[in-house]
Amino acid sequence: MRRGRGGWLQEVSVVAVIILVSLVSLAVSASAQSQANSVSLVTSQNPAPYGADVTFTMIVSGGSGTPTGTVTLLDGGSAIGTATLDATGTGTLDSSTLATGAHALSVSYSGDSAYLSRASSTVTETITSASSALTITSSANPSMAGGTVQFTVSLATGSTGSVTVQDGQTVLQTTSVPAVGTGCSSRPGIRFALCPTWTFTDPAPSLTVGTHQITASYSGDSNFKPTTIGFTQTVNGTAPTPAIIVTPSSSQVAFDGSVTITAIVSTATSGGQPVADATAAGSMTFTGDVDGDLAVVPVVQGVATFVTSSLSVRSTAAMVHIRQRRGWCH
Repeated sequence: MRRGRGGWLQEVSVVAVIILVSLVSLAVSASAQSQANSVSLVTSQNPAPYGADVTFTMIVSGGSGTPTGTVTLLDGGSAIGTATLDATGTGTLDSSTLATGAHALSVSYSGDSAYLSRASSTVTETITSASSALTITSSANPSMAGGTVQFTVSLATGSTGSVTVQDGQTVLQTTSVPAVGTGCSSRPGIRFALCPTWTFTDPAPSLTVGTHQITASYSGDSNFKPTTIGFTQTVNGTAPTPAIIVTPSSSQVAFDGSVTITAIVSTATSGGQPVADATAAGSMTFTGDVDGDLAVVPVVQGVATFVTSSLSVRSTAAMVHIRQRRGWCH
């Protein structure tokens, strides 16, 4: 069917009107959005040590109203996280996982019905090496010659590298630091209690009588600083001998009678009598020749007291064994 010239003109006019309306709608939509005044980034620490919890505050400011939507924190081209803007146009993110080095951080604003999307300028965040939190402790200081001493070393979680324990210039042990959750079983000379905490036992024992400058040196890694710390370990030559005093003064008691046995850890006497050493601790085991082990009694300021009325006839509770603590041994 052919249309008249007037029909074609009418159809073209309708199409033109539709296109014009669409363009006007787009123009109205575009004019409804404006550019946000600014997008900015503020950090709580810069520079910050590795592992520190850094708060990143992202602020979007508008003209006549507060921007809404989301902001994404970028490290180069990689997203660290996204936050929703609050009533003030602010979003925050916390991060403690940035590696050591310089990071080019920026903020990308999503835009909303009133404001167009926009990016901030770049802020350089610097992450420095952190303290290794290296510590070393001794299981007994002072200790006794011929006894066993354990040195326990601990480091910040996530540390790698190695630790060397020395007695002056003599290396006692060097070991690599295991990753958390791996390699925590025993190694030669090393017992890993809780990675990266480990205990080194002087195996010889090689510490002679006198004082020893014990040091622990951490090699450091990409995230933690090298560190050396130390302390003085004292090794005594002889162990104190416990004196046994039985109360009542007579060593003979009636059957079912009560007897008090007092053991004193002493290294000195006064008026011919042993004097308790107040620094002695640990425990004592009282043993009878007939009844066997009678009791394990704690040592308090060098004294352990045991009261019993159940000794067998002819039993003599005369043997005392002291479990080592703070350098005291039987």
